[in-house]
Amino acid sequence: MSRVKAIIVVVLLVGIAGAGAIYGINRFYVKAIHEQTKSALSNADQDVLGRLKISAFKSIQVLSAKSRDEELTGPLTRLPSVPADASEEDIKRALGDSSATLAKKLRTLNKKKQFDQLMAISSDGHVVARIPGEDKFGDSVKGLPAVSECLSGIHRDGFYELKQSIHQVAVAPLMSSSGRVAGCLMGTMEMNSASLRPFAQVSEFDAALFVGGKLKVSTVDPA
Repeated sequence: MSRVKAIIVVVLLVGIAGAGAIYGINRFYVKAIHEQTKSALSNADQDVLGRLKISAFKSIQVLSAKSRDEELTGPLTRLPSVPADASEEDIKRALGDSSATLAKKLRTLNKKKQFDQLMAISSDGHVVARIPGEDKFGDSVKGLPAVSECLSGIHRDGFYELKQSIHQVAVAPLMSSSGRVAGCLMGTMEMNSASLRPFAQVSEFDAALFVGGKLKVSTVDPA
């Protein structure tokens, strides 16, 4: 899992110098266009980043509103203990009843489809319930930095590469009646060209996400 370090806003300026020569545009005017474009790009990437941050903040607000919801915290505090060396199948058997209960609650919470996936996570970092994909639980997500910090009681968000796709992740701690972290509520949204486009449209530029120097997502029309 690689954290996305930056969002790059790009614009395609095809043959502007050549066009200047063909149409007799004064070279100082061409230089001015380049300077204005450079300035616009600098402002645009900050604008897109700002909008993504606002989106993440709103997601955390939605999750935080359920931080003391007994229908979430109750089942998590009553989970059976599972040995650290237990297999994923053993973990699934132990969590089965709680998973069904929590999945039903998660479906209600995500009825507006704000998240592509919504998960209830135990205090030891295991996915107790996941929607959609109710049959896929028991795996550990503690290695995700945002989840690790959430289990310490800190709200977190970020962009991560999960299963070869970029996701915007928001995580909020779920607190028991005694004030301890009972687990976490995590929502993810895949960042593809369709979900990235609204953030870029306001700046009137295309946007692209790179991880390790490799292009992962772009709003540029391949046609």
